[in-house]
Amino acid sequence: MVGAQVLSTDLADGATATTLNGADVTVTINGDGIFINDAQVTVADIVTDNGVVHVIDAVLLPPTEPETTTVVDVIVNSDVHNLLEAAVIEADLAGALSGEGPFTVFAPTDDAFLALAGALNASAEDLLALPELADILLYHVVGAQVLSTDLADGATATTLNGADVTVTINDDGIFINDAQVTVADIVTDNGVVHVIDAVLLPPTEPETTTVVDVIVNSDVHNILEAAVIEADLAGALSGEGPFTVFAPTDDAFLALPSPKHSTPPLKTSWPCQSSPTFSFTMWWELRCSLQTLPTAPPPPPSSEKTSPSQSMTMASSSTMPKSPWPISSQTMVWFT
Repeated sequence: MVGAQVLSTDLADGATATTLNGADVTVTINGDGIFINDAQVTVADIVTDNGVVHVIDAVLLPPTEPETTTVVDVIVNSDVHNLLEAAVIEADLAGALSGEGPFTVFAPTDDAFLALAGALNASAEDLLALPELADILLYHVVGAQVLSTDLADGATATTLNGADVTVTINDDGIFINDAQVTVADIVTDNGVVHVIDAVLLPPTEPETTTVVDVIVNSDVHNILEAAVIEADLAGALSGEGPFTVFAPTDDAFLALPSPKHSTPPLKTSWPCQSSPTFSFTMWWELRCSLQTLPTAPPPPPSSEKTSPSQSMTMASSSTMPKSPWPISSQTMVWFT
């Protein structure tokens, strides 16, 4: 149906008319008669009060949207990409890769996935359960249509993973990283698929080792580790650096003289409390946590007799030598 009165005398070969469906019909006039699309007009110009009818010998079918093929369709319809299909579905990428694109997909075969599983001493199911599965798959996709004729030896392309793949072209063929392209240029409506014989693994960040890692992983630097943590230096010493650390062992710390043998390099006392920086005070705090404070020796006997009250006075007088460590529950003091 056309929303106007069109008599046979109004028709012309090659003319088109827009129907109420929104799609056009095409008129053909030749020696065999008048045709609307492929239907011949057998009776023309039945005029009515509200239009005209032309009888035709076939049903007119409105045009359908042309079928589109996506990169996902290629994978799904392939007999050698069952694991890739399962991976794309598991990673919830089927919808995105069925979109407008364009995409270039490097599609590893089932054999490629099984070879990777064997190398990792894993199963195909283990690969599909990898938490980084989506990142691995996106490393196989470039956000542009790249045909084999667009490739050049040594060229790189940035994948949707964010990392680059490198193209090698030599006498043996075309390679993406170390994977060979076995079938190229399967063109679709939203990109192109190249079949490859290996799974591409995205590069991993190289593991870094800091001076703090060396201390923490050492069996003979437990005290130094505790000191670095207590002094809140672990973060700073894990930074960019560079640093050179002279790392005393546990034995080195324990070999330091105790207060009864030498005077600590402090102005007043030897406190077993936190210090803002790692110093001798910090060492003593650690030592205090590892061993009992040394016991003060008894004073030499006096030739003079004293009363108990006098003894207490002597103990508190300014003439009594000061101990280089604070008196605690583990420190003994004799009064005679």
